[in-house]
Amino acid sequence: MVKRIAALACGLVVSGTFASAQDIPARAPATVVASSWAGLYVGAGYGRNRLQTQQGTYTNTMINPVPPGPASVVETHSLDQQHFFDSAHVLAGLLFQHNNFVFGIEGDYSLGGRAKVDRQYLLAPGCSPGVPITGMYGCASAGAFGSFETKGHVRAIVGADISPRLMAFIAGGLAIGQLGNGGIQAGAFLTESPFGAVITGAATTYGQRTLYGKSVGGGAQIKISESLIGRLEYLHDSYTGPTPTAFSISAMPSGTEGVTTTVNPQRMRLVNESVRASLIYRLDPSVSIYDAAARDLAVFSAAATGNGWAGFYVGAGVSQNNYDFRYPNGRSLTIDNYTLPGIDYSEQSDLVQSGQNFGANFLFGYRYQWRQLVVGVEGDVTSASAARFSRGVALGQFGRAGNSAECYPQVLPTHVCVSLQGVNGGVKPRGHLRWIAGLELTPTLLAFGTYGTAFARAYGNAGASGGIVISPPSAPLAGASVPPGNARANITGQTIGGGFELKATDSISIRGEYMRDFYSWNAPPCQDASFGGTIGDVTTNGMARCNTPVKITNEAYQASIIYRFWNPQL
Repeated sequence: MVKRIAALACGLVVSGTFASAQDIPARAPATVVASSWAGLYVGAGYGRNRLQTQQGTYTNTMINPVPPGPASVVETHSLDQQHFFDSAHVLAGLLFQHNNFVFGIEGDYSLGGRAKVDRQYLLAPGCSPGVPITGMYGCASAGAFGSFETKGHVRAIVGADISPRLMAFIAGGLAIGQLGNGGIQAGAFLTESPFGAVITGAATTYGQRTLYGKSVGGGAQIKISESLIGRLEYLHDSYTGPTPTAFSISAMPSGTEGVTTTVNPQRMRLVNESVRASLIYRLDPSVSIYDAAARDLAVFSAAATGNGWAGFYVGAGVSQNNYDFRYPNGRSLTIDNYTLPGIDYSEQSDLVQSGQNFGANFLFGYRYQWRQLVVGVEGDVTSASAARFSRGVALGQFGRAGNSAECYPQVLPTHVCVSLQGVNGGVKPRGHLRWIAGLELTPTLLAFGTYGTAFARAYGNAGASGGIVISPPSAPLAGASVPPGNARANITGQTIGGGFELKATDSISIRGEYMRDFYSWNAPPCQDASFGGTIGDVTTNGMARCNTPVKITNEAYQASIIYRFWNPQL
């Protein structure tokens, strides 16, 4: 009788009447959703960043008062720059949840990861030797230098619980960055017979400072267990920096003809975009820390699902590619001062250029699962990821872009400025065909590695060289150039990589991975270029050789959404 009364007392009141005990299992659950994302949390992760800076323009004005009358040519170039770099971070936050609505606050701190451009001696990067005016040889350019790093963020987070394992969120708040000592550098050299040569440089600078900006972004979190969470997100930080002082330099060997470079800076604007992956541990407020640890351990020690990752799948995502294109041991330079014993400077290195680009990737494959082991084959197609390496100032009065000159102070007061460049080309990745092998760590987390064949199209030019040696008041030694050779070919190589995949639902998962592609291209032979001679006590010899095979590598960071549409193992 007592048990009967207790059962009735536990019933729900419906329309003023008591439900019987046998009705209770059929009733709807309470409307209050248990907090599944709420609580304090800490985490750590890794990100890939793109920093874009806008700083204004510089103008080269070439004056040539040659009959039938004065003439001038004006070229305007951007001082904007783009840099890619890696960074790590740690984070902590607090989330609250009401029904499916999640909100809270989070802070993070960046560990390493900095974009940096060093100031060069006399000539700015991109100073490409050429013939600005008939009878002259030289170059003129300007470029920004300095460093920047993100220090951290303080953000508000608002999200929605899409499923018991998946939460989508947006975030916004304060971004904190560190701008290092920097500025804008301009430099030029010109030779004109019989007037000799002029070499000049100047810079405007600013000091180190902390920048405060805005941060917006969003992403998704997927539960590996109730306490362990994987996150993939995008951040867009924007800052406003200082305004460098405008200035001009002039190189006019004859006093009436030559070039003037004018720096026209604007207030600096910086945008840092980051794609970050994080591993988060949530301190679940609903259970003790010991019970949570036991619960998480049970997830990792649970028996494999047997087919949870198997089947045919398709996917799409974004890819950030980083290319390296080099002729091995193609660059050699010696600078020898006869008044001093031995060689003052000697270098033997690869002729190399690099480039970065974003693209899209589309993938398809099949995986078979046996217990915790997952194996399969996968193909992907890469789109819009081509990178041309002919960067720097535009083609025009100062020769082909990319053949930047660099000055060497080892033998001052003699100035030695040399441009040795062997690559003006690029690479376009086509895709991959890969074996994939993985291990199911939990029913929602897969770690995997890949190996296979990479496909791409390469195109390159080699054999350009230029230089100048100035020893006032002696006549300068200036200029040598060999037209580069041209080559194009479809190439294949090897690819190796790995990453993690997290299930959002039984059919949809999110993947983050890293790939490295290696190519060896037997490019057709091209003409070597050399520059050298003696002025006073200094002898300079430089050589650009297009040695083969060309070594090409591509590092790719990819984030993809994958849909599994058929599993034969079921």
